[in-house]
Amino acid sequence: MSHVLPVTDATLEAEVLQSEIPVLVDFFADWCGPCKALAPLIEEIATTYRGRLKVVKIDVDQNPGAAQAFRIQSMPTLMLIHEQRLLERIVGLVDRKTLLEKLAPHVGSGSSVERWDIQRAKLAIESGLAVPVDLREAVDYQRARLPGAISAPPVDDGDRLAPLEDKGRRYLFYARTDEGVDEVAETAAQAGYRAAVLAEGLIGWELASAPVEKG
Repeated sequence: MSHVLPVTDATLEAEVLQSEIPVLVDFFADWCGPCKALAPLIEEIATTYRGRLKVVKIDVDQNPGAAQAFRIQSMPTLMLIHEQRLLERIVGLVDRKTLLEKLAPHVGSGSSVERWDIQRAKLAIESGLAVPVDLREAVDYQRARLPGAISAPPVDDGDRLAPLEDKGRRYLFYARTDEGVDEVAETAAQAGYRAAVLAEGLIGWELASAPVEKG
């Protein structure tokens, strides 16, 4: 599921100009090659900063009013807008480091816990760069889990992070959905573990036909 919201001329006012949090606007066109190259980075930003930054996309061919209002002359063009003020304007293909540096003064570095999409999580697990941590009940873990996952089910007392042994490893926390996972991952990060969250949970993982272990 994409976290980048399509915006039109009709929804521009409500979704962008009246937003309570900063908005990163991606002005694009279907025929624009650099726009397509930039799209995965925009999706990553939307996932990582969810809750602190709204990320939207506007098709300039389908929404000439927005394109004219913001004087868009070439694509891709990125704009960071908050409280009807233009904070940043980036024209052309931009790399991840540069974009993050542009965003940082306005949305902060935020949590040390990253939110990973399925593709990034899958690559990290397959390459041994991350160990999945299943936060569901033990019985659910036994039925099906991410490859190589360790179980850290809810506990009435004691240390839920006890199964985590190596603070040098990256741990990828997940549950059926992503509800409640951020809190556990934040606790782990505060304890000195390198933590990340599977943004779409096990449901999204299975819908993407990613591999699971059973039994």
